[in-house]
Amino acid sequence: APEVFPELHVMSPLNDVVIVQVGKRAELQCLAYTGFSEDPEIFMFWTINGTYASDYTGLKESWTFIHDRGKVYGQSNLSISIVRHEFLNVPINCHISSPVEEKLGKAWLQEADHSVFYTNVAICLSAPITLLLLTAFFFICKVDLILAYRKLTTTFSKQQVADGKLYDAYVSVGQS
Repeated sequence: APEVFPELHVMSPLNDVVIVQVGKRAELQCLAYTGFSEDPEIFMFWTINGTYASDYTGLKESWTFIHDRGKVYGQSNLSISIVRHEFLNVPINCHISSPVEEKLGKAWLQEADHSVFYTNVAICLSAPITLLLLTAFFFICKVDLILAYRKLTTTFSKQQVADGKLYDAYVSVGQS
């Protein structure tokens, strides 16, 4: 009797973006539904931009069957000991293959964006320096600032009355 293979179904990755750092390690995991029993004719492997992962040095693939509530899944891991620039922004595919079909899950590696971190560091460093400079400016120019403040307040405190006179009342002293 001909062997019947269940339809393979990739659970993950499904166009996942994985944030990594160049020069550091990275781990990718693939999970696919394979049916109700382990079949020796089903296997899993990885490709990076169309090239077998096994062709690269520093990459390690492993895979195994996992049983969960009567269903069987294939789980494959790809360990990248050192992320290289050539691995960024290219399709990294997890393949699961049986004699009747092949399905794949796709992942992309992207380098971590550090611009927000550097902006925060710049703000945290510039705030105390600015405060220090303002304090030094105040102490150096303290007398000039106080005199300028007094001059401004006396200029604006002399209120003109509607009749154009400077004062509201006059005192007149008569001679007797």
